[in-house]
Amino acid sequence: MPLLAALGLACGGDGPTAPPLGTIHVSVQTSGGDLDIDGYEFVVDSGVPRYVSTSGVAVQPDGSQQVGLAIDGISPGPHSVSLKDVADNCTVSDANPRSVTVAADETVSLEFAVVCAATGVAITTHTTGSDVPFAYDLHVDQSTFVIATNGSQTVSRLEPGPHMISLQMSIGNCTVAGGAQTVTVPIRTITPVHFEITCLPV
Repeated sequence: MPLLAALGLACGGDGPTAPPLGTIHVSVQTSGGDLDIDGYEFVVDSGVPRYVSTSGVAVQPDGSQQVGLAIDGISPGPHSVSLKDVADNCTVSDANPRSVTVAADETVSLEFAVVCAATGVAITTHTTGSDVPFAYDLHVDQSTFVIATNGSQTVSRLEPGPHMISLQMSIGNCTVAGGAQTVTVPIRTITPVHFEITCLPV
């Protein structure tokens, strides 16, 4: 037997080789209010979660945001892909997990759609009387905003539950009917809050 042929047999040159692997490119299209800000995780079958961040990702003019990543080293055949770490105020529109079939040495794309709803308050003010100030300081818990004396302000990304809302005047000639308000905010809801203010001449 020739020496080269003998070496080939000894090294197992005709043995089986592993099939080429594939890639799954997964993405998430998020729309609505209070978009998920801490990212998502993708899980293929029962593998290690793959994290993708949403921090610093541009929001499109229509208010939506898209993130994605490529997961390499996927064996050919059917697989299950799950989207994890979805914020409580967001829901996955499609089936989750999703089934996908990967071919050897090819890339298959899979997109999830997530819709979020804002959680917060929509505050309006109505002021009557004389010597009305230009604006009020609006306090929502420990945060401060500026609201016009006859205006509106939406404050979202609030945790569901009770929140203290009040107005502060630069001068003391105005009275808020009922004073501060404690409002219980349900998740995925913008709760209206109205203030009636009367001002007297300074």
